Amino acid sequence: ARTQCLTEPAPRVPERALDPGEMVRVAREAAELGYRDIGITGGEPFLLRHLPKTLAAVSEYLPTLVLTNGTLFNETRLADLAPLAERPVALQISLDSPDPDVNDEMRGPDNFAKVIDAIPRLRDLGISVRVATTGEPGRLTEDDHARLCARHRGVGVPDEYHIVRQTVRRGRA
Repeated sequence: ARTQCLTEPAPRVPERALDPGEMVRVAREAAELGYRDIGITGGEPFLLRHLPKTLAAVSEYLPTLVLTNGTLFNETRLADLAPLAERPVALQISLDSPDPDVNDEMRGPDNFAKVIDAIPRLRDLGISVRVATTGEPGRLTEDDHARLCARHRGVGVPDEYHIVRQTVRRGRA
């Protein structure tokens, strides 16, 4: 069981997504209204097969940040993402502990390994990657935090792209 997802990311959950045209329309209108960027989240947004092409279109209007669990980036999805290289699109991937077992307890089986594998592959494509750590205040010790930072630095994510936030008590959190 995952304990850190605000909404269900599984394919069995009814789709609540905007269609691609609506996503682009919202981005265009937001830009016209003076917004400076746009965020896309889910469940897991990359369950939507159209998302890479939609992100290319959305980022024509606004820099785009996509929150993802980072577990779906197989060869096919990475190839689909290649056109986003050097575009104003960043992926924010969750990583909550420097220890695979602790992270996977919160995020699901094999999450840690998939994330650590995906980040450098995305960066090699020229896609901006951020790491987000979510948890209870005081959950990460100073040593845990230092080891987590060593992990994200080790896969090419600098400190300024590591976001640490507290659990928000709503939804499933």
